[in-house]
Amino acid sequence: MPLEEGIDESDIVGAVIGYKSQCYDEVFMPFYAFYVDVTGRSEVGMPRESIELGLKNYATYIVPAIEAEYLKDFPEIVVHFN
Repeated sequence: MPLEEGIDESDIVGAVIGYKSQCYDEVFMPFYAFYVDVTGRSEVGMPRESIELGLKNYATYIVPAIEAEYLKDFPEIVVHFN
């Protein structure tokens, strides 16, 4: 989900590092997955009743775990999650 403004560090509720790989991949790229509380964001459009009940809405943002300069010689990477 694209956000209109950046993510505050206080909204990050967890993070992991991992590799997304499939049997035909030639390169395994490490990535960070950040779990972010997006409950109060206007982009989310969460119903007022849900917020009043104290329900939360979270999104996961995937970021490469290596510097961008090392990515320029790699093919485009498409990550699919089920």
